Amino acid sequence: MKVETINYVIESYEQQKRENAIALLKLLMLSEKDKAEGRVFSKEQLLDGLTD
Repeated sequence: MKVETINYVIESYEQQKRENAIALLKLLMLSEKDKAEGRVFSKEQLLDGLTD
């Protein structure tokens, strides 16, 4: 039973790592698309938006 629990935890951790990697790739694709379409902020615009 203990071995089954360890296997489950390892498999669960590996599944989470895969899902995180996929999510990061999706974010990267979206950011590249935004950049190509000119939907970006300068550093100053971003900082101004945070202080408002």
